[in-house]
Amino acid sequence: MTIKSAPTPKAFANEWTKGFAVAVRDAAGKDGRLSKNEAAKIAEHGDALARYADNAVNYLASTGQKSVSAEKLIGKGHNYAYAVGAKVAGPGNRISLLEARSLPDDIRPDFFALRGKEDPGAIAAVADKLTGTKLASALEGAATMGDGTVLTYMSEADYPVLPVSANLPAGGLTADGVFKAFEDELLDGLFEDVDNVDVELAAEMYDASESSDILKDLASPYDGADDYVLDLAAGFSRVKDVLEHNLSDVRVVKVGPQAADGSLATDNGLYAYFLVGKTDDGKLAGVMYGAVET
Repeated sequence: MTIKSAPTPKAFANEWTKGFAVAVRDAAGKDGRLSKNEAAKIAEHGDALARYADNAVNYLASTGQKSVSAEKLIGKGHNYAYAVGAKVAGPGNRISLLEARSLPDDIRPDFFALRGKEDPGAIAAVADKLTGTKLASALEGAATMGDGTVLTYMSEADYPVLPVSANLPAGGLTADGVFKAFEDELLDGLFEDVDNVDVELAAEMYDASESSDILKDLASPYDGADDYVLDLAAGFSRVKDVLEHNLSDVRVVKVGPQAADGSLATDNGLYAYFLVGKTDDGKLAGVMYGAVET
């Protein structure tokens, strides 16, 4: 560990480049130029320098060059580290552990190594996909805050983020299928005390791209967010990681009051959100929370 707290993009780039420079100069040899073969051999280092191989290889691949001056590559590497760091930096122009999750794959592990932390991307890559009670426990753990309370979604009223699971509907992953799968939980739970519970409910499912954007937004705090909002975003980031690693076809389904034409009404009170997908054993699983929208 060489970076003790969330660094600025400049501080990260400077620290990262120290190791990159050593790896590149060592591999380049006496002529001071790094070939594709020499770049690849950086990975054979038996120490932390091995992690810089992909950056050297990627540069040569992207430029189409057969070799590059070691000093030029070091400068390009610094510029790259600074640019990607600046792109993800959050409040105060700092790269927190949360924001670092969005760094590119060829530099994200380096950031976490410099912070002395485990790379969540690597953890997800090697872990077996969870199902059943193990998945529910993982989601519950991800939605547990540092003080032991349950992660909540903030709206005009705050609602807890809770694991859900059911048999996959016969028609597959559809809006109506998710609604029917969790209808009892909705009517006897979230919507139990709602004044207009007797009105018809409707469901809407977002497509894959929209669902992905919603998950990203939940895990991304707005500029200038206070510590509480940052903690909530970190919680949703943990939940997002568990969902995306263990489920396929993750979708967002929204259930709420029905409009006159049978579609989902807009800004008409309490809604339920399901972040769900298919498990490896053919079940439906994920989390749900409520949101008041008026």
